[in-house]
Amino acid sequence: MKRIITLLVVVALLAVIVPAGLGCTETPSEFEASGTMETIAYLEDPNPKIENSELTMRNTQSWEFHGSQEGVSVTDYIIVFDTTTGSYTIDGMGTFTGTVNGKSGSHFCNIAGSGQLTSPTTSEGTSESTIISGTGELANLRGSLHGEFRSDETGMTGTYSGTLRFEE
Repeated sequence: MKRIITLLVVVALLAVIVPAGLGCTETPSEFEASGTMETIAYLEDPNPKIENSELTMRNTQSWEFHGSQEGVSVTDYIIVFDTTTGSYTIDGMGTFTGTVNGKSGSHFCNIAGSGQLTSPTTSEGTSESTIISGTGELANLRGSLHGEFRSDETGMTGTYSGTLRFEE
């Protein structure tokens, strides 16, 4: 019996010592994130620019997030509409404040997206958000989220999903 216990202790020690000696480190804690989002405030550019067939506006939008992220994100972006096709692109920055997987703080992301007007009052689109920095317990949060959204006369709603990780 002593021999089995000694063997188990040696195996346990090797499991800790050998990876550390080889320079191995823990992998970042990666997780799948998903949930819903809804616009709670919207400030449209009062002076859009029109050139050729493009309408360019600088807007600010606040979103409420539920799911893996619980909190509010404020996004400042430039949107460029092609008035002949109804398509548009979005390029901006966002600041999320709340919790991610139960950890609190803020994170900052770059956002790029595109979409299509589906009628004079509705549109559908997608976005990619890449987290570049953070504060508090979210200081080392990194990853990207894919968003899908729909807008109509009642507001804008959508879903998000992606892979996030807390880096060491």
